[in-house]
Amino acid sequence: MPSLAVYLLVLGTGPVSTELMRGASRTTWLTAASRSYAFWAKCVVGAAIGMLVSALSCLLEIGGLAVAAAAKGVHQPLWTQLLGAAARLDLWMACWMLLCTSASALIRNRVGPVLVLLLLPSLGERLVSTLAGGIPSIGPDRVADWLPFAAGQRMLTAHTARDAVLGGLIFIVITAVAALAGHAAYIRRAG
Repeated sequence: MPSLAVYLLVLGTGPVSTELMRGASRTTWLTAASRSYAFWAKCVVGAAIGMLVSALSCLLEIGGLAVAAAAKGVHQPLWTQLLGAAARLDLWMACWMLLCTSASALIRNRVGPVLVLLLLPSLGERLVSTLAGGIPSIGPDRVADWLPFAAGQRMLTAHTARDAVLGGLIFIVITAVAALAGHAAYIRRAG
């Protein structure tokens, strides 16, 4: 998980969890066109914030690389590869913010979604891979390829375009499923 995601965790989980915990959801549902509209608006704003922050951090990093390379007199890096990596990080951050909003709607708590989103990639997926390694004919590598954050990491760090696309598709599909589940929970809540 990129360290940038940890900083944006509060912004991603806050709008839904605070609203549901403090009872402000009734006001939101009265003023918005529908509960569905309110949820998807929070998702779009969160994804846009995630993409904006990651794009700005990538610009700063690429600018720093350019200045450092010019100051040391070395040849410039392959900018097209850096732009591709920045675009993959933007997509990852948009999905991350959707996962944050969805987890908040599903768990309806302030601390719960943060703990789940911090512990699932580091402990949960490792535990699942280890347990799957004990099953005959299934290795931990086969299972790890299909776990959400492992696929997201492969999207960010893959050496081939095929691996990056496959990891990205898995991460996007899992994000979409989580967003639909979060939407269903959000529109059914009584406030």
